[in-house]
Amino acid sequence: MGDTGSNRITGNGIRDKFDSVFYVDVPDSLNGNITEAVLDVVLLDTNVSLGDPEAFYDYSNGFEDLAIFNKEDSDYLNVIAPGREEAPDVTLTNPVDTTVANWYYYPSSSTYYMAAYEDLFPAKGDYDFNDLVVAYQVTVMSNASSEVVGIEGIEYLLARGAAYNHDWHLKINVPGGSGSFTANIFYSNGTSEVLYSDQFFSDVLDLNLFQNTKILFPPNFSEYTNTPQEAGFGLSPKVTYSISFTQPTPLSSIEEAPFDPYLFVKNGITRCSSFLALQK
Repeated sequence: MGDTGSNRITGNGIRDKFDSVFYVDVPDSLNGNITEAVLDVVLLDTNVSLGDPEAFYDYSNGFEDLAIFNKEDSDYLNVIAPGREEAPDVTLTNPVDTTVANWYYYPSSSTYYMAAYEDLFPAKGDYDFNDLVVAYQVTVMSNASSEVVGIEGIEYLLARGAAYNHDWHLKINVPGGSGSFTANIFYSNGTSEVLYSDQFFSDVLDLNLFQNTKILFPPNFSEYTNTPQEAGFGLSPKVTYSISFTQPTPLSSIEEAPFDPYLFVKNGITRCSSFLALQK
């Protein structure tokens, strides 16, 4: 691989016109039987506004030249490694500060939002707002430059008083942000389950944290749990999640709390955002 522009190739001395060599291993079983080979090259998307090393590996100004070398030329380039010497030092030129300097708790470090839903929305229904009740808390972590490097959260499914089955989501818009997240659910019997493991996201976090709410409480409780007084009390399942950003994201770009906690009514196949949000 060499610099853009044919003048770097057609000049004398092909060895000093290229930067690096890569190899494609051909099994011995194919040796002598190959009649054609196709090489697909996909260049990485780069953001030159970030400076090096992103700018160093940007090829948007022109084509990258490729050539097939014999063994003598490729061995020579591997020894002198010209491209390696010119490549910027990532740790010196473009440090990424992922050190957590500030924690922002929503609504606070010792309180929770209480989201209570009427699942017949847009119909008024019985308007008791106990079809699903969820308590949730969100922690946003930033570095010293007020850039978000991670988000964590905890949720409790407190009660459900509905015949319908639901999924409960927490949606957070993070324009320009990307990364991965993990989530686990913990049941009252001491068991747990992985909901997400290193799931990728970009621009929008839509976390389906309580899935199929009709079966999440202990089996000895009915679908109406922690709502009728005579039905007794069922211990709440709990969900925790952790989000890591690929690059620090400005705090100002994160959607404001209480974010978008919504209920997806599976039987009615509707998105229900009619809820009461209280701090507890």
